[in-house]
Amino acid sequence: MNSAIFKTYQFYFSLMSLIVAGVFIFQDGVVAKIVAVLFFINCITNAVIAHQKVQKKSK
Repeated sequence: MNSAIFKTYQFYFSLMSLIVAGVFIFQDGVVAKIVAVLFFINCITNAVIAHQKVQKKSK
């Protein structure tokens, strides 16, 4: 695993979004489920951006 990804702030935003999504997924209600899905999408997007930044730096 490349440790350079830990130096990007997008990685930590992704981790925070994953934790918040995990909290919302256990709540009752439709709005909480929608918010959880949005945070999961945000998590994936930030992880992809962090990966792309690391790939650009390594080239």
